[in-house]
Amino acid sequence: MAQETDASYKLLFSHPELVRDLVRGFIPDRWLRQLDFSTLQKVPCSFVTDDLRQRLSDVVWRVRADSEWVYLYLLIEFQSSAPYFMAVRIANYVSLLYQDLVNGKEVQPHQQLPPVLPIVIYTGKRRWGVPTDLSRMIPVMKGRAARYRLQSAFKLIDQSRYPKSKLARMRNLFAAVVQMEQCSTPKMLSNLVEHVREFMENNCDLRRTFALWMCATVRRNMPEMKLPDVETLEDLKMEISMGVERWTEEVRQKGLEEGRVEGRVEGRVEGREEGSTSAMRMAVLDVLTDRFGSVPDVVVKHIEAAEMQRLRRMHIRALHIDSPYELGDGD
Repeated sequence: MAQETDASYKLLFSHPELVRDLVRGFIPDRWLRQLDFSTLQKVPCSFVTDDLRQRLSDVVWRVRADSEWVYLYLLIEFQSSAPYFMAVRIANYVSLLYQDLVNGKEVQPHQQLPPVLPIVIYTGKRRWGVPTDLSRMIPVMKGRAARYRLQSAFKLIDQSRYPKSKLARMRNLFAAVVQMEQCSTPKMLSNLVEHVREFMENNCDLRRTFALWMCATVRRNMPEMKLPDVETLEDLKMEISMGVERWTEEVRQKGLEEGRVEGRVEGRVEGREEGSTSAMRMAVLDVLTDRFGSVPDVVVKHIEAAEMQRLRRMHIRALHIDSPYELGDGD
């Protein structure tokens, strides 16, 4: 699953528009925002060490800086986990990039090496809790020897730290990516697809890539939707609508079947009706638990007091609300 996630992000960041919006919208630096992003060029990111071992980074871009052809290299790494020695890995990637530039004679003796901005995009659900600066992992030596401690840090983009309200106000492709990772309801997903379509009307290739990436993300975060591969945002929106209907019907049929089985065991009509009601209550609770992690006691009591007709309305509503407390708002 982690490899599929990283591969889908590599596909997404093969487009310069994503790199541009990532830097402009999520790295607070005036100089970076003034770069000429029309000069973005993708750089091969498969490096071979002197002992012929191959090492891979994820995505490397370069962009023209200031008025001269001095390149700022953007080394972008995608992580769905937080390995403790990530700073060591990034330092190694930067060293290999420089070695590759030297071996390819893109940098001549007595020339300065181009600056490199390492960026790690973290897609995990838990907060990132490991060092982003290699120097903090190395004890400080005493005296003049302290100056030789290795310095290497990377910019962390932890998607879980950005509030939904702020992201919704941004007209930014990478903001849409983060919103997609935080998306928890089919309604939010459908609205986001429509939002993305609005500012990618004339870029068919990017729209197709976004549709493929969104499908992969939905299957990872909302497996119950059972979306097939689609290549247009229009088809994706239609499949989302159909997926909600399929999911609702499957859960309803499961609840009815569990009710019939329980009714036969009891051998009484009353037992069958009660079993069906209990199954529907469980179905509503299952949807809320899957989407929100836990269900407040006050909401549980609200569900337990409801009869079958009201439970059916709750079950449909549970697929679209943004908080379990909203379950009874439509009654």
